[in-house]
Amino acid sequence: MLQRITKNLSFPDRSLRSIGLVRVKRTYDGVQALSAFGLGLMIGAALALLLAPRSGRDLRKRVQESVNGNDEQMTTH
Repeated sequence: MLQRITKNLSFPDRSLRSIGLVRVKRTYDGVQALSAFGLGLMIGAALALLLAPRSGRDLRKRVQESVNGNDEQMTTH
């Protein structure tokens, strides 16, 4: 067995195969990259909804008041 390993040292894949191992080559194509991006987008959206400081109704009301100039809490710099 040792002779097989030393004989194949110049070929790493053959050396690994001779002791029962194989090299795993991971390649990512466009579909996998796009699905990983989509998954990250969904996780980010879910976290944004869970960690929002105000409800949607309150936030829309505050934005509308600030656009109309009726918000006393907003200050301009």
